[in-house]
Amino acid sequence: MEQNKTVWDVQRRDPKDGFLHYKTSKYTLHCLETPSGLKFIINTDNQAQGVRELLKRSTVKYM
Repeated sequence: MEQNKTVWDVQRRDPKDGFLHYKTSKYTLHCLETPSGLKFIINTDNQAQGVRELLKRSTVKYM
């Protein structure tokens, strides 16, 4: 019996800005955690650019 395996390329959270992403062969999950613990999460394809800046702008508009 064969198991499906998903390989994740995990980048640790940057302590300076709270950003982290998980990457597979098909998509990337991006997460930005604010100092208060609020998390902004977006799922994109691997070609997406500027996601870190998008999430940072979103936190400014939310707060």
